[in-house]
Amino acid sequence: ATALRLGAGAVVPELRSAGIVSASGGGGTNSLTQAVSIDSGAEISSIRNSGKISASNSGQGMAAAISDKSGTLTLVENGGTISATAAAGGGDRAIAMDLRQNAGGATVRQTAAAQGAPAPSITGSLLFGSGNDVFDVADGTITGTTRFGAGATRLSLAGDARYTGDVHFGAGADTVTLGGTSAIDGNIDFGGGADSFTLGGTSRFVGALSGAQGLAV
Repeated sequence: ATALRLGAGAVVPELRSAGIVSASGGGGTNSLTQAVSIDSGAEISSIRNSGKISASNSGQGMAAAISDKSGTLTLVENGGTISATAAAGGGDRAIAMDLRQNAGGATVRQTAAAQGAPAPSITGSLLFGSGNDVFDVADGTITGTTRFGAGATRLSLAGDARYTGDVHFGAGADTVTLGGTSAIDGNIDFGGGADSFTLGGTSRFVGALSGAQGLAV
């Protein structure tokens, strides 16, 4: 099941979602439920979400909220909810964003909520490509595993943002920065590069570090 699909030949500079884009399905291990699917041969530079983008699979298959097979999506900005859930669990069967085809670098940005507004959230795995990727979280929650590629990548949290899950970096020079009262509760594999880890304000990290032989703290 797919809620919104951009086929080959489609050219969409920007997708803005302020409502609900949702897909649900089930089936065997090969079943795939997608909320936003971007085919190879399509072109889209950015997605800005202030509503809800969600995918759920109640069977043995996978769910992906945003799946980009074109490699052209360079910015995802979230001020709402992006979520993927899969009943089967295990591995990366529930994928919030699949950006692995992007080799030039992608940015995922979660913005600060306006006063009195609900905090934004992302649930599910985030899979980046081989470029110099950026994951910038100014507010809200992130729940899931993030897998960066081989580039010089950056993860930053600010304000009272909360990240729950593991983070895996490639062999590039990677950077993790926490500020304000933000927190990471999970393990970080730095991948063995010349990396840096900065804890500012009253931020905290609860977890284990690996691949950190070149890490500066």
